[in-house]
Amino acid sequence: KMKISISILIFFMSTGLMGSVRSQIDTLHNQAYALLDSDPDKALALAKEAEGLAHEDGLHFEEANSLFIQAYLYRNKEPGKSFVINLRALEILRPLDQKEAKETYVKILLNTGKILKQHYAHSEAVQYYDEGISIATKENFKNTLIMLVYNKAFALHHNGDLDYALETINKAISLSLEEKDEYKLISAINVKGLIQKDQGLHELARQSYREIIDYEYERLSPAKYKGRAWHNMGVSYVKEKDYNRAKNAFDKAEKFHGERPGSSDQFTTWLDMSEVYYLSGQYDDAMATARKALEIYDGVSLLPDHYALFDLLSKICHKLEKFTDSHDYSQQYVMANNDFLTAQEEILRVKDQYKMEVLTAGFFLDIEQEKSKEELRFYLFTSIAFFLVLIAGGQVWFVRLKRAIEKEIKKLDGRPLF
Repeated sequence: KMKISISILIFFMSTGLMGSVRSQIDTLHNQAYALLDSDPDKALALAKEAEGLAHEDGLHFEEANSLFIQAYLYRNKEPGKSFVINLRALEILRPLDQKEAKETYVKILLNTGKILKQHYAHSEAVQYYDEGISIATKENFKNTLIMLVYNKAFALHHNGDLDYALETINKAISLSLEEKDEYKLISAINVKGLIQKDQGLHELARQSYREIIDYEYERLSPAKYKGRAWHNMGVSYVKEKDYNRAKNAFDKAEKFHGERPGSSDQFTTWLDMSEVYYLSGQYDDAMATARKALEIYDGVSLLPDHYALFDLLSKICHKLEKFTDSHDYSQQYVMANNDFLTAQEEILRVKDQYKMEVLTAGFFLDIEQEKSKEELRFYLFTSIAFFLVLIAGGQVWFVRLKRAIEKEIKKLDGRPLF
């Protein structure tokens, strides 16, 4: 009795300690979440402290959550490190059955796919999205499922798989309608238009953009989305060399962008409008519009589509016979191009350092191996069960045969042999 009492006491003490540690980890997590934006370094230190406590006490879900926070904090400054931390969290969460663990697992798959997409590893990103879609569908994680399907379509689009991308984005649109998620719906319709435009289906693309323009917004501020839709409609007209309609569309886009001055959207519209004026031979208008874009250039990201402004300015100046300015702008274009290539080298360095494609392949190989082990266990169990049934059946047959023989022998007893 004394031994039983001590065992019970130890059990309750260990359970209490476990609960105390879990409560301490939850507090650290909550503090880290509150500091994600205001003090990311402090948030990172708290997440690492929580990870250590969780690892010591074998609290796997809490340990994975700590890694999830760390990966989020590293996502911009060290994306490769964020990628590897996500893989560690996925390894911890994969065997866990509780719903909250599966939900976190799916969210990390989504985030990992985004990192791969950011580094132009679109095919690898799709693998993570597919894994997440499978679980989110089964577990009915609708909100995360929409994001997974949307990002998969985006990755497929950039990978050039346009038909599959269109099929996938239509699924995202359908899910967004079911959930009445206005933001995801408008975003998905916009991507649908971009895919259709790249397929050369310009009229269908414009119909998609028109849906965004005519949509009755309830939660979102419509200026941003209507402005983008008019801009994209203008691009579709440029592709068809219908410059008058393109100008009209860009004019309408500019009016909506005016509600958000200095935005990347406003810059892009001025850049594309300037190019239309240039292609139409209206060089003074082209220069005036390009200079408006130049004023806010420093506020946009370094992308080839953006720094093409300097190349356009050089061409316009050449047409206006301002050859010195043309040369200066061409030099700025070369410098911006070199800056972009340097940034790409950094991306390649990160990919090489962390071997993202190799790690991705290894991760999914582990999943396949785990599935193979489960299948092997199933076949072994089935085979053993089959042989046990066979043996049992043989035993029953043998007993019945023995009894039948004994009956026949009894019938013969007392009968003459000849």
